[in-house]
Amino acid sequence: MNPKIIAIVSAPGVGKTYLSKKLSKKLNATLIKEPKINKRILTNLKEQKRSFETIIYFLNKGIKNIEQAHKLKKEKKIIIMDTYWLSTILHIETMLTGFEKKIIKEQTKLLQKYFLKPDITIYLKTSELQIKQNIKERNRNYDTNQKYLNRIYSIKNEHEKYFKINSEHITINKQILDFSKEKDLNIIITKINK
Repeated sequence: MNPKIIAIVSAPGVGKTYLSKKLSKKLNATLIKEPKINKRILTNLKEQKRSFETIIYFLNKGIKNIEQAHKLKKEKKIIIMDTYWLSTILHIETMLTGFEKKIIKEQTKLLQKYFLKPDITIYLKTSELQIKQNIKERNRNYDTNQKYLNRIYSIKNEHEKYFKINSEHITINKQILDFSKEKDLNIIITKINK
């Protein structure tokens, strides 16, 4: 496979991290993980506050990750990204309102127009029930309450809307493919190679 950047995008709790680890092993690729969350941002997520700074935090991390990915690509490597800044943009609709939402959307239009992108984007699609089960299994104390889950479902809907009208991606239905099975992983790799 030629050097390329493959980004996996979805709402939280769908399986980006699991798939990215499996693909990076299978393709002998460098894995760039979603940024580790610092304490303040973790508090923001738990208490659902200071959403503006949370969005900026993840945008900055996402931009640094895509820059790193492009540097590695120049070194002739295959890169798997656990997400990229596009997913943060899709969180804006569910996290911000008013003037904050307006100014960050202006910034993200510029990002989408001028900033670095992956070569391939894989969109993971699944049901609300599957998200709820996945989130319950990872057992984090801030993402199992119903208010948080409702926001995750809204983020899922934003991803679905975006990928319905933007065709330059691969859609993988998590309810159909099991990433732990070799044959299902090979289906994804075949789609990447096409």
